[in-house]
Amino acid sequence: MVTLLTRLKPELCSTIRGADALMIGRAAQGRPWIFREIQHYLDTGELLPPLPLAEVKRLLCAHVRELHGFYGQAKGYRIARKHVSWYLQEHAPDDQFRRTFNAIEDSSEQLEALEAYFENFA
Repeated sequence: MVTLLTRLKPELCSTIRGADALMIGRAAQGRPWIFREIQHYLDTGELLPPLPLAEVKRLLCAHVRELHGFYGQAKGYRIARKHVSWYLQEHAPDDQFRRTFNAIEDSSEQLEALEAYFENFA
């Protein structure tokens, strides 16, 4: 779960004199937009509002399609499982959907399940 402290870490790093880099680490798992959030904060001193759920859906589905394409049918659906879990961790920390999703063994069924999942939030 991403906490407010996690979102404020760039401020802590900016106070370090002469810092040339910022280590992101696991905070980027399931949150590829974190780099945009950090850059915005460093530029303006303001936090961006949370990413709209429709944008999370768009990014997640595109990411899963790319995983399926890159790794192929036999491997892609398995690798997609952990990525989907990371994306949905802050939206549904103990959700049955993730357990159900992890049982799916077909890439097109995974995408259909994601579409249905996000329709429930609309």
